[in-house]
Amino acid sequence: MKETIQSSPYGDKTGEHMLTEFEGAGELTHYIATTTPNSLANQDSRRKDDSWHGGVTYEQANDLAETGWSDAPKLTGSDIANNLRDYAEGQREGTVASVSGAFLDMGAYCSGQPECFQEFAEVETPRGVVLGVNIGALSDILPSEMTNRGVVLMAIVDELERNGFSVSLEAFWHSRLHKGDGENWSTLRFPLKRMGERVDENLLAFWACHPAALRQMGFAWQECHDDVWVRRMDVNGGRGQSRDPESLEGIDYLFGSTRLPRTEEKTLEYYKGAMAGIEKVLAS
Repeated sequence: MKETIQSSPYGDKTGEHMLTEFEGAGELTHYIATTTPNSLANQDSRRKDDSWHGGVTYEQANDLAETGWSDAPKLTGSDIANNLRDYAEGQREGTVASVSGAFLDMGAYCSGQPECFQEFAEVETPRGVVLGVNIGALSDILPSEMTNRGVVLMAIVDELERNGFSVSLEAFWHSRLHKGDGENWSTLRFPLKRMGERVDENLLAFWACHPAALRQMGFAWQECHDDVWVRRMDVNGGRGQSRDPESLEGIDYLFGSTRLPRTEEKTLEYYKGAMAGIEKVLAS
């Protein structure tokens, strides 16, 4: 675990930003299991057993975090098949610069660049995509909405991998904290999958789809902090406000924490919007 206290990520704000990075989900769950919760925290995340966090106990959530969620729903249907086939062959039409070619790039010519001519050519499509998922959500987000976002993410990871793209997936939880001096922020970040690694579908399903990933495991991580940050995080109250960061270094496409799909129809629309965004990444 690496914990860094930084200045606020937003220049016009006062306060501090605590960035906590784990090597993976396993290190996070081990840290939670072996760290004594702060006595100031009510530890509700470890006791509740209701639909708000998926209807599992803390012990069950901890098991799911380590072994995965094998019963997670899946997004199926003809609308989600082969949307990346135009990119699967690994090439797309683009332009290349050279000392001769089909047409003159006037800007390059005027700047004195020798390779000032361009021509159309087949160029390689990038073979790696970095996705981010904000496991955070506001308190009024339904468990089913969190799950719907996750099944879309899983469907897209599967399609990217089947079409030959290596996928890296970063999980994080970015929160604006209401308590304490100034305006403080916290970010929890850890990789769910690195480039070239095999997809562990069950483990991905828990962290991407199950509301207990945030509302039990994430909350339990909050309860392990010192007095200052437990108060800032409002662990016995609202626990801060989940937000999507204005920028996240190294992420090609972000599955955020707002406007999550509630119905089957909205889930399909969410999928199509996400796929369109990823296609822009592949075409850039």
